[in-house]
Amino acid sequence: MVPLGRLNELRRELIDALDVVRLKAQPRTKVSVGKARQRLLEDMVPERSVARRKPVISVDISTVKQAAKAVENGADWLYVKPGFTRQARASIEEISKIAAPQKVRVALASGNILHQAELVAFMEYARSNQEMLDALLVDNFGVAQEAEALGLPVFMDYHINNFNTLSTRLFRDDGASRICLSAELALEQIRDIAGAVDVELEAIVHGWLEVMTSEHCVVSAGKESCAACESRMFYIEDNKNFRFPVEQDTRCRSHIYNSRELYLLPNIKEIIDAGVTSVRLVLDRYEPQIVGGITSVYKEAVDLIRHDVDDISEVMRRAEQLFPRDFESTTGHYFRPVQ
Repeated sequence: MVPLGRLNELRRELIDALDVVRLKAQPRTKVSVGKARQRLLEDMVPERSVARRKPVISVDISTVKQAAKAVENGADWLYVKPGFTRQARASIEEISKIAAPQKVRVALASGNILHQAELVAFMEYARSNQEMLDALLVDNFGVAQEAEALGLPVFMDYHINNFNTLSTRLFRDDGASRICLSAELALEQIRDIAGAVDVELEAIVHGWLEVMTSEHCVVSAGKESCAACESRMFYIEDNKNFRFPVEQDTRCRSHIYNSRELYLLPNIKEIIDAGVTSVRLVLDRYEPQIVGGITSVYKEAVDLIRHDVDDISEVMRRAEQLFPRDFESTTGHYFRPVQ
């Protein structure tokens, strides 16, 4: 067996060799350190006017029943994830019939890993349903390039890892009309980006955040049959006894989620005041009734804050009834920056 240290050494050598080949094919123009620093400072200057937009509620769903409950309880956008997990049972046509009469808009999510055949299939699916879509939620640079030909608005998803004003402006100038910021940003960092770039910004405020996607199938490693994939019985446990749920998609990839549910309803005013336009609820792992309840309390809280009502204590009391007594949650990195 090759030692792990040697494997890492070989990987570094391979990357260095690849850099040499790339530079020979496309030589870079040398720029002085002074000029590079000046250009960077110019690019980081805040834009003169950053519009304040009405916040909307965007909800991730993967089934028709989830979509119905989200629409019924005030969602403005549905982010559809067909086939991402084996529990997903959604078609754009069915969801459109629910959303369109209520003027709720629909975005199709691409997923963050797409091999060539999957990219072709996804784009064909998007084209065939184009009349029922209002945007593409892009988590893959290949899809971003292909999406331009469809003429649909492009939203950048959080796996793109948008961390700063430069990348935000780059994506905006390249055609993105909404950008979901990295889940690792602190609130103060979000405020800085929102004050510098005029574009719709999105922040995830509730749900099970995916922390890793793996080509390795955990179920098969445990010698379980594919039928077990829909049970949601699998998790990875670390040395601190935290359990990270694992789900498999229709491509036999494993999706690993955080051990704690993100919950920011008590802090929703701070999120909106920081300049967030789209309040995102990642609810595709919840039962439909819970999807409706969570959408409802966030919608009510956002509406109160929009009308300058800061007291959302009554909404908080209603929200407490949705969760079990042993409910364990996290505020992510919003108030605990990554060091």
